[in-house]
Amino acid sequence: MLKPDWLHFLSLILVLSSMSRAETSADQWRQNPTVFAAPNWRVAKGNQEWWTTNQASISCSLPKGAASWLLSGSATSGSWVIEATFEPPFVYRDEGLLINVTHDLSRGLLVSLGPFSRLTLLRIKNGEIDSVAAEFSIAPSLGARTLRVTREGASYDFWVDGAFAGNIANPAQERVTPAHWTDVTENDAGEYGFVFQRPAKRLVRNISVRALNLEQKYAHNPVLSPLKNVEWEENGIFTGALLKENGVYYLYYSGTHPAPPAKDQPPEGITRAGVALSRDLRTWQRGPNNPILSEGAPGHWDRALQVGCVVHAPDGKYALLYDGFDGKRWGGVGVAFSSSPVGPFKKYEGNPVLGNGGPDDFDRDHVHLHTCLQLDDGRYALLYTGFKTADDPSKERAGDQGGLAFSNDLLHWIKYEGNPVLGFAPPGTFYDAHLRPKGIMKRGGWYYLFFEGAHFDKLWFDQASIARSRDLIHWEKFPYPLPALGTDADYDSIVTEWPVPTVSPDGDTVVFYMCLPLGGYSLPKDPNKLSICMTRLLSRTLDEWESYATPLTKRSP
Repeated sequence: MLKPDWLHFLSLILVLSSMSRAETSADQWRQNPTVFAAPNWRVAKGNQEWWTTNQASISCSLPKGAASWLLSGSATSGSWVIEATFEPPFVYRDEGLLINVTHDLSRGLLVSLGPFSRLTLLRIKNGEIDSVAAEFSIAPSLGARTLRVTREGASYDFWVDGAFAGNIANPAQERVTPAHWTDVTENDAGEYGFVFQRPAKRLVRNISVRALNLEQKYAHNPVLSPLKNVEWEENGIFTGALLKENGVYYLYYSGTHPAPPAKDQPPEGITRAGVALSRDLRTWQRGPNNPILSEGAPGHWDRALQVGCVVHAPDGKYALLYDGFDGKRWGGVGVAFSSSPVGPFKKYEGNPVLGNGGPDDFDRDHVHLHTCLQLDDGRYALLYTGFKTADDPSKERAGDQGGLAFSNDLLHWIKYEGNPVLGFAPPGTFYDAHLRPKGIMKRGGWYYLFFEGAHFDKLWFDQASIARSRDLIHWEKFPYPLPALGTDADYDSIVTEWPVPTVSPDGDTVVFYMCLPLGGYSLPKDPNKLSICMTRLLSRTLDEWESYATPLTKRSP
């Protein structure tokens, strides 16, 4: 039997018990707006007499050769939904709805409904319409058109007449060839408004702006960062799993460190597993036995590994499930056991316990990110990621999807015959390319599956979200990324990956996730490291799920 250093462990718990921060709730969680001020329209370009305005509608009559910009005079920030109905004509690409525009017009975006049945998103730079950020096809129409723009963090959805047009994340980043990131982030706050540049009578009605307040990020993110003096995690840490026992939270994570290039390891180096402990989710101490699980020998299926989940084994021990990489593919799920939540963990000799699928299965090529829980009947359920390269790309989509498997002992697993259970999202959505299960919780009769999503783009901005189910088989997806990509100087402006939930001491749903910022990432010697951030979901986000649902989030498969 494994014998952890109980004296060290006890002293660590005593230290955790004494930790506290004189921090109010307002200091701990970012306070997002719940309502926005009514517009106080101002003409930023042109003459005031060309405009007639009230709170919910505007009209504009321009003389020949004139152009005019109207702004709300009050800023929106955080996440929001803007809707407006445009009366024709709207056939020019340099006219339409202004969003997220700075007061001095130095930055912002223009959403245009014309021409040729296209929705075009253009960048504003230094008071001028600068360049195209994205274009989406929309159904043609000769009548009025209702435009809806939803912003969740740095991710934007566009709808026209109730039909989804497309999504883009971080539109300030230019999609060039070859693709590369810059330090440019989305500004968090800006004004909305309208720009017209042709001599015609224009009318926009039913203008509405409302806050979309779904989460509150931790004000001091990242909450956990790699230790510079600990070699095995110095290159970055990734969320793995969360376990709560006797008032102590155990956050399991994967750490990576540089290693000489080799064929049987991923490019970021070798990965190992560790654990951090906390009582308040804000102050953390590394476990006494880190790393608690190490990589396999050269050539082994788990030469690199990632923590998947931690549960109680049938014999009362702790079981850590993980996925492994041999240099060519993610080859399944293994399990390791310990008599202590702080490890170390000993690998099962028969690993992997869940392998790749057959030639026609969705998980033929890779099996990796996963989560698990013990059901009320004693069985274990595993939600895992599978991938199969498209044999005929013209007829089938390729990408990660979610599979389901069951076990009585954590060693012998039976895959659900109807896999994948978490299928592809509609094309154009922020999670249409990958859906990777990572964390799960049960709340109010629903299973909530926290997963990583990705949209095919020249630049990949992976974002987390949630799906819910009553039976683990039929899932409906949340329409927005949660947590959303950060703005301005936030530490999570590139990715919000690998979400893992827990319940805070105050009873809130709190999600831990992998984060990395745009700022500084483009430098030759990157000062930023993959770290772990934290956000709190507002109770209504889950309780009022139906009010956020759209036709795109129907149950799957």
